[in-house]
Amino acid sequence: KEEQPTKPIKKHDLVACTWASSYYETRSGFSSHDDGQYRLQQWIEFHLLSGFDHVYIYDNSYAFLNNTEKNAARSTLKDVTDLYSPNQVTHVPWPAKICNNNRGTGDNKGERSSQYAAESSCRLRFGAHTKWIASFDMDEYLIPMGNFTNMKDVLSSVEEKKKKENGGDGYEPKVLIFTSYPAKPRLDFLQDPNLTDFTCGSKKCFQPIVPNNVTYLQTYNCDKEKPPRQETKPAEKQIYQSDFVLLHFVHYSAITVNSALGPDETRQAGMNYIRRAHHKHDYKFDEENEAIMLHSRAISGRQTFNWNNSCKLENTGACTIGIPLPSGIAPTVGGQNKDENGDVYRDGNGYACNCYVHENIENYWVPRLETALKERGKLNK
Repeated sequence: KEEQPTKPIKKHDLVACTWASSYYETRSGFSSHDDGQYRLQQWIEFHLLSGFDHVYIYDNSYAFLNNTEKNAARSTLKDVTDLYSPNQVTHVPWPAKICNNNRGTGDNKGERSSQYAAESSCRLRFGAHTKWIASFDMDEYLIPMGNFTNMKDVLSSVEEKKKKENGGDGYEPKVLIFTSYPAKPRLDFLQDPNLTDFTCGSKKCFQPIVPNNVTYLQTYNCDKEKPPRQETKPAEKQIYQSDFVLLHFVHYSAITVNSALGPDETRQAGMNYIRRAHHKHDYKFDEENEAIMLHSRAISGRQTFNWNNSCKLENTGACTIGIPLPSGIAPTVGGQNKDENGDVYRDGNGYACNCYVHENIENYWVPRLETALKERGKLNK
C-alpha cells in the first residue's frame, strides 16, 4: 500500500501577514505619509494582544532606501520588529517596487504588484505551519467583539456553531469575512488644527496628525454606523484556512481546494459540479457579537478642505473629520443624526455629529493597548 505523505505539524493556529513601509503613498500619489513605524508598532501590539500567534512583516521600505526624496523616514521597519521576539514577529525585507500606483479606475488602472507578490509569498512560505492565516494592512484592526477577547476563541466558536447547524449536518467554515468602511479620525484626539492649518485655495485645511499620547485605534474609533454596518466598501478582508485556499488575492480567495477540482474530481468528492464558483465555506462575521474590522485609513490635509464649515452642515457626509455622537446614540443609516426634536446632534463647538464610538474598543481594547505599548516602550514621532 502506497504510503501517504504526512501533513506538516501546525505550529500556529492563527497568523497575520502585512505588506508595509515606513513611508507610503496613496493611489496616484495624492498624499504621502511617513508614520509607518508608529502605525506598525501599534498594529503588531494590538494583534498579539487579541490572539494572533505570529505576524509576518513584509517590509517594503527597502524599495525607497536609495530615494532620499521619498524615504522621508530614512529607515526601515526593522527598528519596530526588533522590539519583539522572533517567536512573535518575523521581518522580511521586501524591496520589490510597485509598477503602477494609479487609481483603480480608468484605462490604466493601478496595480500593486509588490503587495500581491508579498501576500502570495507569505501564504506559500508560512501557510503550511498555521491553520488560519490573514493578510491585511497596518491600518486595519481585526477586533474581537461581544464577549470575546481573543480572535482564536472567535474562530473556534464560529466553527462549532456552523457545524451544529442543520441537525449537526452543517458545514465547516474555511473563509471568514470582515466587511470594511473607513473610520473617521476624531477631532478631539488629533493635534490642534490651529497648529498645522494652511490654505487650500481660498478655504481652510489642516494636517490631521495623531499625536504621541494617543493611539491610532482610539483616534479612529469613530464609524459611520453602529454594527452591524449596512453601508460597506467592496474591500473586504478575510481570515482563511491555509490548507483550503490555494491562492488569495488581497480581498478574495481566488482559488480553493474545491474550485480547483474538475467535474469528475468534484463528483468523486461527493459534491455537485457547477461551472461558477460557489462559496459554501464562506462566513461573514457577526460584527456585534463576534468580530469587526476597524479601518483607520489615513486622510491627507487636502481632504480636510473647508472642514470648519463643512463639519457644521446637516449633511454630515461632507465632513471627513470624526465628530462623535453622544454615548448610547446610534447613527441614522443613510440620513442625518437628529434628536427627538428633529435637531442635528452637535458637539460644544457646533460641529454636526457624524460617527459612532464602539464602547468595547474604547473601554476595553484601548486601555489594554496603551498599557502594552507602555510596557514595550512606545516609539515616539
